[in-house]
Amino acid sequence: ADDGTDFVENVWIGRTLAIGDAVRLSITGPCPRCVMTTLAQDDLPRDVGILRTAAQHNQANVGVYASVLRGGAIHRGDPVNLE
Repeated sequence: ADDGTDFVENVWIGRTLAIGDAVRLSITGPCPRCVMTTLAQDDLPRDVGILRTAAQHNQANVGVYASVLRGGAIHRGDPVNLE
């Protein structure tokens, strides 16, 4: 199994994500995934490999949770940076 270092969002945990001039999000932790990721969606078939891959490479985590520190409008093209 992998240690998850290939998942860029893992290094965001504990940091602040800045979007545009105003929005700031505190990245609070990993987002554990469940069987819902394997279910068929529209024309995509059921695929148990999705969860299996997440489990093998990142302890079944894909993505991160965040808390809003400062809200505001965001727009396509706004810069996104880690602080």
